[in-house]
Amino acid sequence: MSSAEYSGLDSGASEFRSYSRLSDEARIAEVSIRLRNFLLPLIACIPMVFVDALAIGRSVLTDPNPWLVVSVSFYHLYLVYAFTSASVKSILGFFYVNRYRYRIDDEGIYVLSGVWMTSHQTLPRNRIQKVTLNQTYVQRLLGLTTLHAGAAGSGISIEHIPTSRAHHVREQIIEQLNRNRDVSADD
Repeated sequence: MSSAEYSGLDSGASEFRSYSRLSDEARIAEVSIRLRNFLLPLIACIPMVFVDALAIGRSVLTDPNPWLVVSVSFYHLYLVYAFTSASVKSILGFFYVNRYRYRIDDEGIYVLSGVWMTSHQTLPRNRIQKVTLNQTYVQRLLGLTTLHAGAAGSGISIEHIPTSRAHHVREQIIEQLNRNRDVSADD
């Protein structure tokens, strides 16, 4: 493979700059999606605050109920883990959205993504067999959608694009699919 085929992978290449970037709402959506895994466990830890108040000044060795004190210790470790992990995931989500690029043209759909390792996905338009739109609750609030174009055995997703653009792209692809079916039916 020639170096010209890899020019899209280089963040300094002109082809990379020609790809569309995600909107500011996409940052909010990506960070909130990454943080939702920690919300429920943190809410479940709220009762432990009251248990913690009961365990002040108690020792595992002298307390008649040492498991209470041990559970409070694990509660603190879990909170440190959860807040640290949530912070790291938020920062990675921000960088993910900043590095995410996509391009939709007559040739196909192209997506460049990744924080540590860059992934370059390509799906030619003539291979697309179906197009679906998915929205999470947060995306719906922010007016964003995830577009998934599928082919036999593969597919490509463009995350957090404006809903109007996603519907427009979907209609274009469906029209092209219908034209291709009409041409193949005439043969």
